[in-house]
Amino acid sequence: MGTNSKYETREVVRARIIESTLQLLLDQSPADLTLRQIAQHAKCHHPDIATYFGGKLDLYKELLPMVAEVIATRGLPPTFAKPSAELVRLVRLTAWLDEQDPDYFRNASERVIRDALTNIYIQRFNLPNDVAQLLGQRLMALVLTAVLHPGSIGLQEQQFSEHFALEIKIAQLLARNAPI
Repeated sequence: MGTNSKYETREVVRARIIESTLQLLLDQSPADLTLRQIAQHAKCHHPDIATYFGGKLDLYKELLPMVAEVIATRGLPPTFAKPSAELVRLVRLTAWLDEQDPDYFRNASERVIRDALTNIYIQRFNLPNDVAQLLGQRLMALVLTAVLHPGSIGLQEQQFSEHFALEIKIAQLLARNAPI
């Protein structure tokens, strides 16, 4: 271990744990990533994670808004060939949290990605809020399925971009018919 968390401030160690976890989740699923791996990468002691976050579940809950914000600030790309590593990380983290704590999303006051997609659909296509929200949910469902269970709907990799283009086309058609 290159540093000794015993002599560092709480904020420095927490930030390193967060950054290490974000980095490691790009290549590993939340379920497979261990606290020891995170601690080794963050150059701290694995009990530090429990001390600062309360454990893996609480660490991931703290990370989710950060991970979602990375995606939300990018907006909708013009084309979408396949989910990026950051988007895969968000989907896997979301699914893991939902599995570990089913009430987490049920009780969530903010839904960063849904709200961001709703705003994008409203701004780009001048759609009413309820329609924009439904389109955002459709796109989220496509991405969740594409990342977690593509075989369940027979999704081929090249079809992802076609599905995304269709979602944009639907928004464009609705925009033409939307009352102004």
